[in-house]
Amino acid sequence: MLFVWDIRQASPELLATARAIVTQSTGREKDRKTPGIGNFLLAEITHTLWRQTKLPVLPQIEVELAESLQGENRFLSAFTANETTDGVSTMAWNTYTVAELQKKWLEAHTIPLCVILVASPIHMVRSKWVYERLGFTVLPATVPKGCYFNERQDQWWLRRTAG
Repeated sequence: MLFVWDIRQASPELLATARAIVTQSTGREKDRKTPGIGNFLLAEITHTLWRQTKLPVLPQIEVELAESLQGENRFLSAFTANETTDGVSTMAWNTYTVAELQKKWLEAHTIPLCVILVASPIHMVRSKWVYERLGFTVLPATVPKGCYFNERQDQWWLRRTAG
């Protein structure tokens, strides 16, 4: 059993100050093509937030893939951060790298770094910490505790390098 931090979610009043929605994924299944099970839930949460706010969404590719596999792209993805690695998690392509690319995109579009963060509960604390180190104001989205991984999925502690 994994320990899950209980992080305080941002209030609706604070969420109203956000200028974008960013996501962190839960990886892919071992076939390296299918988004991991948790990404479908993260995509649903992201879609709900987008529907409520109409903010630009900067998803990690696995969340975007999960969204498209649910029928159609229901939120407007502002960018794809994973153009060069196609979402393969390596020591060089991680939470920090994705957050850096999202920051560059926001700065290039003169959007303030106040974001709603959508991440799995076991990754929320680390993700929030990384974004804050990069200068973001982070508003954690409400995400249910539950199953974000299964036996068909590569886990972060079994990470392999690309190639």
